[in-house]
Amino acid sequence: MKVYDVLKEYKALLDEGIITEEEFEKKKKELLALPDFGEEEETQGKIEDERNALEEHRRKLKEASLEEKRKHLEQLEEEERQRNAEREQEEKPVDAEWEPAEESDYFCGETGEGRKKKTKLLGIIIAAIIIVLLILIIVVKTGKPNYEWPKSGLATSIPEPSQKKGEIYSNDNTMFDINLYRVSEDDYSAYVQECMDSGYTVEADDETADYGAYNEDKDRYIEINYYDYNSEMSVTVHAPDKWTDIYWPSSKVVKNLPKPKNLYGVINWDYSDSFSVDIANVSEAEFQDYIDECMKAGYNVDYDRNDDSYYADNKAGVNLSVSYEYFDVMNISVRMED
Repeated sequence: MKVYDVLKEYKALLDEGIITEEEFEKKKKELLALPDFGEEEETQGKIEDERNALEEHRRKLKEASLEEKRKHLEQLEEEERQRNAEREQEEKPVDAEWEPAEESDYFCGETGEGRKKKTKLLGIIIAAIIIVLLILIIVVKTGKPNYEWPKSGLATSIPEPSQKKGEIYSNDNTMFDINLYRVSEDDYSAYVQECMDSGYTVEADDETADYGAYNEDKDRYIEINYYDYNSEMSVTVHAPDKWTDIYWPSSKVVKNLPKPKNLYGVINWDYSDSFSVDIANVSEAEFQDYIDECMKAGYNVDYDRNDDSYYADNKAGVNLSVSYEYFDVMNISVRMED
């Protein structure tokens, strides 16, 4: 028999209530102090002594009278009662005369009348919170920034809107951009009419919530967009860049790209892995002819062709974008894949 075999026997006595927890722990410590080496004579002798002591303990318990067993159990129960009493004493409230409230008072710790007062107070608090939230919403709405209408740039080429809440993002010789807040559909329609009266009616594109048109000289293009979900309106004015005669690069990324028939415009950038150019004075027919040339040159992989744009790759992994912009401008951009 090994150490753990004897320990199991003592655990069984503990489970049967024959020995106490303290007695079991004491024996456990004594037994675990012995190395369970198996065949060493000294260790086996000690284990054998423990086994004999265990068997003697069992024999004595069997021979004990029922009265002794009953007393033993009563002693264990008394010890448990004492421990419970000590725990209850520690948890008992300081005020010994405290009595639990009636069930009807648990809602707020008061009488039914007190509960009504608390309910009324709760309603007042909720109403106050709603009022505060409404005030915050009004403050946020009215807190939109005011703008000052510019006296230079492209802003001077369109009517000044009546709405004074908004933000100006750009105003130079090629673009003016403003976003207006708290605009109704009637406000939008009225402003579109003002711009039309100012001459922005050439090639007009009038949709449900958008308007676009050139002025009479066709050197300005206006876009007016209305967003009903947040009652905002954006106004953007475009003007053509200054065109010049340009060169056509010989870089690797442009090597297989067809050269346009006219080289009048502006180069946006020219890098070893990307190139972008705006070609001026391009008709819609010339735009479509150039797309056909690009397809013949191999830019026909995964292509997407529309009336005013074309996107495709070639087999070398070069991305091509061709688009027809304001003022009869054709933008050509190519980029090598990373």
